[in-house]
Amino acid sequence: MEFIELQKAVDGPVPLGQEICHIASEFEGSNVIPLLYESVEQSPRLIEDYKLPVDKYMFAGPSPFSNSIEIHSKSKFVL
Repeated sequence: MEFIELQKAVDGPVPLGQEICHIASEFEGSNVIPLLYESVEQSPRLIEDYKLPVDKYMFAGPSPFSNSIEIHSKSKFVL
């Protein structure tokens, strides 16, 4: 059986984001894209600068999500 590979972007601080990427990459059919930052204020810019299609965004908590949703249109994220 062949799976469609999903593009999942992980948005979070470096140590936590790396751990999430490691765990998420264990699932078959996932391509995990790290969008890691040193400061939560960098989150919206990382999403804006990443130009390739992403099927799902995974945020490492409410702060990166709320910072990003305020700047980007709600249609960019599945709520």
